[in-house]
Amino acid sequence: IRRHRLGVLTGSAIFAAIAIGAALAIAGFLDARRERAIALEAQTKAENAEAETKREAAISEAVSAFLSQDLLAQANPYNLPGNEAVTLVEVLDRAAAKVDESFADQPEVRASLHHTLAETYQGLGKTEVAEKHARKAAAIFESVHGFHHAKTLASYSFLASLLGGSDMKASLELHEKVLDG
Repeated sequence: IRRHRLGVLTGSAIFAAIAIGAALAIAGFLDARRERAIALEAQTKAENAEAETKREAAISEAVSAFLSQDLLAQANPYNLPGNEAVTLVEVLDRAAAKVDESFADQPEVRASLHHTLAETYQGLGKTEVAEKHARKAAAIFESVHGFHHAKTLASYSFLASLLGGSDMKASLELHEKVLDG
């Protein structure tokens, strides 16, 4: 080593440079992998958000079409035999009878329509019919999304409010279940 001091120092410097270079390359590789994973996660989230937006738009379109074509069209006297006058409750009853059959393969649309019908019937003072539709909406939302989903919880909360007028104990129990959910 004494004789070849310059060679040993040079070799050691080269070895140290290679080791440092390799360490930096590995660190760069690991950073690139981490950044790629973050980018892939962001892309997946964006794709999921886009799919959710498209799904919600399709539900809104189906509900809108149902309301305009099946519900409101029935209120037009020209669509009724003898051009008779019809009440809002009769229009709702006719439209409600078509929901399950018309949207058999679209459970979220069925649930949304049942929920809307429940709110409308409640507003018209038809609490028993409203409760029937609220139960259907909640059950469908739960089967599609599970109990802890926002739509399911909102639907059960509405049902609990409806029950408050006729069965306070059931209403309180359902409200507690929703709050725990």
